[in-house]
Formats: sequence, structure tokens, C-alpha cells
Amino acid sequence: MRTKQILLWVMILSLAGLAVIGQPARSATANAPMQSGIFLLASINVTCTSVVWYGTTCSQPYAGEFVVTALNGAEVTRVWTNFLGQAAVSLPPGRYLIGARTESLYPRAAPALVDVVADRYTYASLRLDAGPRGLSLAR
Repeated sequence: MRTKQILLWVMILSLAGLAVIGQPARSATANAPMQSGIFLLASINVTCTSVVWYGTTCSQPYAGEFVVTALNGAEVTRVWTNFLGQAAVSLPPGRYLIGARTESLYPRAAPALVDVVADRYTYASLRLDAGPRGLSLAR
């Protein structure tokens, strides 16, 4: 029961953060440029240790390093997600690829193509694969 309550709060806080991030940034002065960038939400599918309902998956937020690259392959920046799997990075408008940076085969995820428009933060969600037998996230 405690786990369900924690997951519910994580979802509520995540949605509250998205509601704030999804709004255009307000500048203190009229001449200051507004910001744009990416709001990232990362989760990982892990091995389930309890009863799972049909049609559901066992996933949890993923804290890790992600690389943002331009379409020509040049690295733009790196960002770490927090314990809720969230990160925000300011970027100029353009098209970017964002992907997980790992030292081994797993966890892995296909890079996501993200279009950043002026004066907005674009939402990007990545779901990582923990591998055939799951991944222990205990460190």
C-alpha cells in the first residue's frame, strides 16, 4: 500500500511540474528573451517483484546521464535526471536527438528526436529497457 501511495505522489508531482514547465517562461523585463529547451522524463522497465495487472508494466523513474546532440552528430550538452527521472535543459530552437549514455549494453533506449521551438520547453519522454532479466538499480 505504501508503494502505491509513493507512486501516486510521484505522478502528481510530475504532472504538476509539467504544468509549470509547459507554460512559456515569463521574463522580468520586456526586452529579455524567453527561454526554450527540453523537459525530459525518463523511466525504466524493471523486473516486477509483485502481482502485476494485465496490461500494466513495472517501471520506475530513471536517474542517469543523457546526451543531447545536433542532427549532424555534434554533442550539444549532457544532462542528468534526478531521482524522479526528470531534467530540464535550456537550448536554442532547433532539432535535437536525446539519448541515454550508458557504459554497458543495458539499460538502453532509442534516441528521441525533439523539436525545440522558441519560448517553449518541449516535453520528451524516454523509456529505457533494463534487459532480458531486468536490471538491479541498487547501488
